[in-house]
Amino acid sequence: MGAKPSRPDTASTRQVETVTGSHEFKVEGYSFDKEIASGVYLTSAVFTVGGYDWAILYYPNGSSEEDKDTLAFFLNLQSEAHNVKATLEFSLLNHSKKPSEMKAACTKTLKYKGSTWGYKKFIERKAFEKSEYLKDNSFVIKCTVTVLNSSRLDSESKIKP
Repeated sequence: MGAKPSRPDTASTRQVETVTGSHEFKVEGYSFDKEIASGVYLTSAVFTVGGYDWAILYYPNGSSEEDKDTLAFFLNLQSEAHNVKATLEFSLLNHSKKPSEMKAACTKTLKYKGSTWGYKKFIERKAFEKSEYLKDNSFVIKCTVTVLNSSRLDSESKIKP
């Protein structure tokens, strides 16, 4: 007969506390944005998630000349802060507020005020202009941000038999 498997006497749990929020940035007059130079962005209103201020940067003609046939979206940290870990997700909304199947998400550490992260080739202009997301010369981009506020380790506890 074999020995009974041993069980630990104590256990601990790492808990992560997060805060999630989103911002919808409506862009009206899209056709006029096509005249803006590559590398030039338009900014959403500032919004707060997890105690930090953020803004969406929209590049109507790409963030660089080589990406001029795409729309680009970035999240910008507006607060004085260091090493803010966040997950961000961008999605286009149709006019019924249904998000696009095409979503872009990632987790990054934004190191200081002014740090940005996003997608320089979010969608090609031709595909976007034929999509259900552009209607009446306007569209809505939604950015959902989840901020890691803290991580803690619960103290050891004795496991009861």
